[in-house]
Amino acid sequence: MKSFSVTEFRKRASEILTLVDRWRPLRSELSARLPCARPPKSTAWKSAKTSSFSTTSGPPDALSTFLVGNADGVIITPPQTEMARGKGFPVIIDFYEKGLKIIGPGTGVARAFVKKHPNTLKIFLMGYLDGLKRSLDDPAYAQKILSQTSKITDPKLLEDSYKDGIKVWNKDMTVDPQAIKLVLEQSTLPKVAELDPNRFFDNTLIREVNRDYASKLFPGEVR
Repeated sequence: MKSFSVTEFRKRASEILTLVDRWRPLRSELSARLPCARPPKSTAWKSAKTSSFSTTSGPPDALSTFLVGNADGVIITPPQTEMARGKGFPVIIDFYEKGLKIIGPGTGVARAFVKKHPNTLKIFLMGYLDGLKRSLDDPAYAQKILSQTSKITDPKLLEDSYKDGIKVWNKDMTVDPQAIKLVLEQSTLPKVAELDPNRFFDNTLIREVNRDYASKLFPGEVR
């Protein structure tokens, strides 16, 4: 499963390598694009040691916080990524292009529920695939829905966001244990890195849905 966000920085180019090093632990939770820096209006962030990280309620708030100058960098997803780039924040490093895999945003379910309601989960997965198929076959419809949920009406912004999305929407929903291993290895919790990634997923139902349903929606791409 692939996913990506975009990290925008407004720091000087000489500071970028330090900042990238500072962000390395977060790669377990996201795959990010780090855009090129441009000279700030005032000098700041003398070293990564003096930096701090905070969270917001979501990409819209995160972008607003960044644009008003209350943050030196921001991690966001489309369409906010395109909004930031449209204001002059280009990409530095694209982890998607480097093939970084993560689980996110992920949908979790208790093992007991899987055993008790397998058909419910299979229907849920099939519903996701139906939505994906419609979105891929009908870009105008997908962008209309995106406009409704994001409250964005700019046609170019919606189109660019759609193009970003189709890169990472999963036709094959098989979970890659390496994606989970990456998260575990970067955790700051005691002994989490020692846990077996296979404890956290079960591809049994996904294989069934891939074989019986996804393979028909996407012949030649999913088996």
